[in-house]
Formats: sequence, structure tokens, C-alpha cells
Amino acid sequence: DFVLTPDEIENLGIKYVPLLNGFTDADCVIIANNHKKYQTLNIEEYLSLMKKPSLFVDIWGISKKEVVEKFGVAYGGIGL
Repeated sequence: DFVLTPDEIENLGIKYVPLLNGFTDADCVIIANNHKKYQTLNIEEYLSLMKKPSLFVDIWGISKKEVVEKFGVAYGGIGL
């Protein structure tokens, strides 16, 4: 999360996991907000860490479907 601190996340009863760790061996990753820092991520590095096959759900359309799929990851979003 780019807004809350790790402590604020933990105080909500949610285990904090750094973003890179969240992608590592993930079956599914969902990006559900449009924070501007998501647009500057090296998404290719993150996608390469996911299980194959897997699913990347991009609610805001920040990433390009073609980029995601070249990593063997299915792309999903609203209206797709």
C-alpha cells in the first residue's frame, strides 16, 4: 500500500507484506486502486515473480494487457 504505513496495516489486523513479496509465487494479484505509484512500477519485474499460470486483475487499467500476457499471466479487469 502506498498510503498506509506497515504499522497502520498491522493495526487493522492485516499482515503487512511488501509489494514485491506479494507478487512472489502469487496465483492472483489484484490492483484495486489507481495510486500514481502503480504507474511507475517496473511491472515486468513483478509479473515475472508470479506463478504460471496466474491472474493479474487491474481494476483501473494501469497496465497493458499485452505486457501482462507476455509473462504467461492472464489479464483481467472491469468490463473485460
